[in-house]
Amino acid sequence: MLLERETELALAAACLRRAAAGHGSLLLVEGPLGAGRSSFLEALPQQASGERITVLRAQASRSERWLAFGVVDQLLESAACVPATAGSGKARRACDDAHRGPVGDRVPLSAVLDGVPGDGAVLVLVDDLQWCDTESLAELSKGLAGRHGRRVVSALSLPSGVVPAAGSALGALVGAADRRIRLGALGPEGVRRSVEAALGGAEAEFVAAVRTRSAGNPLLLRSLLDEAYSRGLRPRAQDAEVVRTLRSEILCQYLSAFLRSQPGPVRRTVHALCVLGGDADQRVAALLADLDAAGYAEAVGTLHRWGLGRPGDEEHGTLLWDALADGIPADELTVMRNRAAVLLHRTGHSVEAAAGQLMSVHTLRAPGAVRILRAAADRALARGAPRDAARYLRQALLDASCTGLLRARVLTDLAVAERQFATVAALRHVVEALPLFDSALDRAAAAVQLGPLLYQPSESGIAALTGDLAAQLRTRGGDDAAAAELALRL
Repeated sequence: MLLERETELALAAACLRRAAAGHGSLLLVEGPLGAGRSSFLEALPQQASGERITVLRAQASRSERWLAFGVVDQLLESAACVPATAGSGKARRACDDAHRGPVGDRVPLSAVLDGVPGDGAVLVLVDDLQWCDTESLAELSKGLAGRHGRRVVSALSLPSGVVPAAGSALGALVGAADRRIRLGALGPEGVRRSVEAALGGAEAEFVAAVRTRSAGNPLLLRSLLDEAYSRGLRPRAQDAEVVRTLRSEILCQYLSAFLRSQPGPVRRTVHALCVLGGDADQRVAALLADLDAAGYAEAVGTLHRWGLGRPGDEEHGTLLWDALADGIPADELTVMRNRAAVLLHRTGHSVEAAAGQLMSVHTLRAPGAVRILRAAADRALARGAPRDAARYLRQALLDASCTGLLRARVLTDLAVAERQFATVAALRHVVEALPLFDSALDRAAAAVQLGPLLYQPSESGIAALTGDLAAQLRTRGGDDAAAAELALRL
């Protein structure tokens, strides 16, 4: 069932009626990613309204775009499978001849189009025209050249983001279209009817959540409703919040495969935006995608033509970018987040924004990662957020380079942050840090950073440690004012 496509289907039905009267046409079906172009093509044969039609189908594929005449062969094979009817023998014989003869003696597609029953029409359906091989594109152009005097309707689908090269066979075919059918997102009523059909009901709050998550995109909507059904959700207000966080593994796999078929600059731009988010600095995003300004602008333009928008943009559905982000391989995501942290720090962005990238990885690989995280912890303490500071510092301890004196300083910083909400943890970390310092003076300076504590459990050993440190400092003599001051503070 196609929702909110009545106008487009009526146009196709009118073209089929005209074709039965001897006036053919070429329809170009366009739409953003997930708009339902393939489903629309599949629905066209049912629009014949009693007219006899012969349907030829082909699905172009990126993996077969170098196979000469691959799409034309699919059309011929589908014609050969048409049940024999009065007057259809000529078309079937043309198909048989095309398959029996050598490639150089291939029967033109036009011979098949001319061999349809006298009272019928031919409907040629080619999905994903952008992957069609060059030879098939040329053959389609020849076969459709005289379409206005033939009983032929050709419906070819093409994603909105595809811009044919000037002078190309694809560009010539696209430019020859008599009608362009542009498919868009479903409106509120279409979403409501989809929810009702899939889940057996449609409470307003639940429908609103589904529409926000999918933006009415048919592909996202179907994926979301399938996931909701598999989890046993009901279209009730209390399940609306769950829908806002649902993700679809099948959708993730589909989008990952789609993204792999795109040029490198486009793919890297998508990954960069997934890492940086919708409010990303364009300069940083371009650097992360290894593109100059012009290349980045071109890639972003392609994304907009696909209907992808930007991450977090509810106009295009929050599920879409979540699924794209989920499809980034874990190792690649780790590398990109480490790079993003360095780029954000170098370009003058908030140190906590840079640290936020490092908080999302399991392995710190960025040069200066510990320095970035310590600076972010200082910033968090300054704004009165010791728990955030502690999170940054715990992450810094995961860095393989955080050893020896550097580890001692990070542990001390962590203890200072934790003393405000986790006294025992603060004591444990300062006790771990003190032996890593090189001198008694350094150990004492670290210990006094912790300040006075209301609660000092005897098992922590902190009292004994500070007492020993104070004794060691007093033995240095009265001339060392710094040591004497630290001894008194201890």
